[in-house]
Amino acid sequence: MDLQSLRLQINQLDKTILDAFAQRMALCRQVGVYKKEHQLPVFQKDREDEVIRRIRDMAPPDMSQSAAALFSAIMDISKCYQQQILADASWMPPFRQVKTLTCVRAGCQGTRGSNSEAALRMLFPEAEAKFYATFSDVCKAVESGEIDCGILPIQNTTTGTVIPTYELLYRQAGYIAATVDLEIQHCLAARKGMDPARLTTVFSHPQALQQCSGFLRDSGLEQLSYSNTATAARFVAESQLPYAAVCSPQCAEQYGLEILHRNIADAEENVTKFICITKECLIPEEADTVSIIAELPNQAGSLSRLLNKFSANGLDLQKLESRPIADGSFDVRFYLDFSGSVLDPKVNALLADLSGSLSEFRFLGNHLTLG
Repeated sequence: MDLQSLRLQINQLDKTILDAFAQRMALCRQVGVYKKEHQLPVFQKDREDEVIRRIRDMAPPDMSQSAAALFSAIMDISKCYQQQILADASWMPPFRQVKTLTCVRAGCQGTRGSNSEAALRMLFPEAEAKFYATFSDVCKAVESGEIDCGILPIQNTTTGTVIPTYELLYRQAGYIAATVDLEIQHCLAARKGMDPARLTTVFSHPQALQQCSGFLRDSGLEQLSYSNTATAARFVAESQLPYAAVCSPQCAEQYGLEILHRNIADAEENVTKFICITKECLIPEEADTVSIIAELPNQAGSLSRLLNKFSANGLDLQKLESRPIADGSFDVRFYLDFSGSVLDPKVNALLADLSGSLSEFRFLGNHLTLG
């Protein structure tokens, strides 16, 4: 046969497969209706394992794994389809939908003049600002009700993930209600009257030092980490020693420092994403991003099956971040952001499926980018 004839036969088979798929989904719909009427769960692992074993046995030996992967994908699509029929939102924590996100008392790590405070002011210009020594202290203040909202950095376009924030999202309670992107400007600043030739050491937050690594390497200054760019600037302002700080121009001005060099970051575009966390699950009316935590079994194809579910539901996966579970194994925990609203039946169906089939599932919020 020539190539065209072979392709014609494939096209005919594709039509047969598509017709069979449509028939299967129609039967799955009937199964979904039955489960709803009899209050049965959609995910039944024994049944799924039985189907995969049967498919492996029926398939030619050299195709058993491929056939298992194909039917696993088909069953994942079927489960989401059935979840849409059930419209089960029992996975969802109690939430309150809000037209406008407001905050009376907001908190962030560091002190006045920090980038975190700038993000706080972008989100809530009129809020009372409180400052804390660590990211964990911010989360604890949210959990205790001392503040209504906590502002934490989560990602930078130059240095990537802010790992401590991801760890806190897993360990401590709270929900993401909003995000804001802040353009970061770094300068080298020292106490007024300090001879630049005498400078020996520069202080700043580790991420700021990393974002300015090229300039600082050429400067020859010793680099020492500090808890925050603003607290580093305040420390330098109060010290009589030949120290400098990497901070924002606004921060240098606030603490009376002299700017020696401006725009010292390695990347011309340097943006940090901040999240706003709340104790109560608040969902803005125009929320367009869902954040979750997913823990997968260490099995071949588990990540592929997870990603296929987003594709099958036409949902745009914005971010996939992995972190080690830190239990002595090499298993990982995934943090995912994807476009959508939990009020969308397809999004609800996907999350209901994930909550029932993953070894661990956590809903982190349905939020909106502000500012």
